[in-house]
Amino acid sequence: MTKNLKFTSYSIFNFQLTAKLFVIALVFTSIFACKNNVVAQAVVFEEQVDTTPDPSSFGPNKKNFIHLFVGFGCIVGPAENAGSAIKYGISSDLEIAYRYKRKISNFYAWGTELGYHGSSFILKQDAQKTLPNSTINKNELFKFYNLALGIYNRFNFGRRGNAIGNYVDIGGNAEFPFSIVHIATNDGANGTVVKTLTSHLDYVNKLNYHAFIRFGSNRYALKAAYRFSDLFKSGNAYAELPRFAVTLQVGIHK
Repeated sequence: MTKNLKFTSYSIFNFQLTAKLFVIALVFTSIFACKNNVVAQAVVFEEQVDTTPDPSSFGPNKKNFIHLFVGFGCIVGPAENAGSAIKYGISSDLEIAYRYKRKISNFYAWGTELGYHGSSFILKQDAQKTLPNSTINKNELFKFYNLALGIYNRFNFGRRGNAIGNYVDIGGNAEFPFSIVHIATNDGANGTVVKTLTSHLDYVNKLNYHAFIRFGSNRYALKAAYRFSDLFKSGNAYAELPRFAVTLQVGIHK
């Protein structure tokens, strides 16, 4: 399908009242303690040591944890040949997804991710261009909108308490494009801008898969991904677009 488009009451904290309440509580605690004999004191001590742990199994460093994250980065690495060369720095990568983590031990965890992944490949306009044709445009790009499902192995290191801490993830994901568009922009008559959008591209594969490594510390992570699959179907003469992406991810959690 092708379309042409023209174009703040703060509450005051009463320190004196708090101090009086503290003294009263301390007095009553002291009176209560004096009424107990030595044996009773020992029992109280034993009960405090044998405190029941927090029953919750959800938290950053507990058995289960789930949170939202966003990531933004750049497409890097070479295209297959000059016919599919891109403009680096503005060819971008975007992620918005939920991540689940299952803690196995203090050292190891595994998890899954499910969400949206989008890639924008801004094509270089020169005489060597062949994707999807040799026409030179003012601006031209491919946009991939994907549903992404991933799995990863996490290796933790360092002390962290109930926090995510420092880690390295190694994993992979499968992506199912729900929309792929080619957009070409040119100048039109009388100062107008003509944008041509083409969808339902029959020469693009409907499944892609990647491997990735991710270095993280609490909320932040740096991810490097490599696409093993081809974007374009076999039998087409199109050179493959770059396969690498580097993304900075930010977890949305406490």
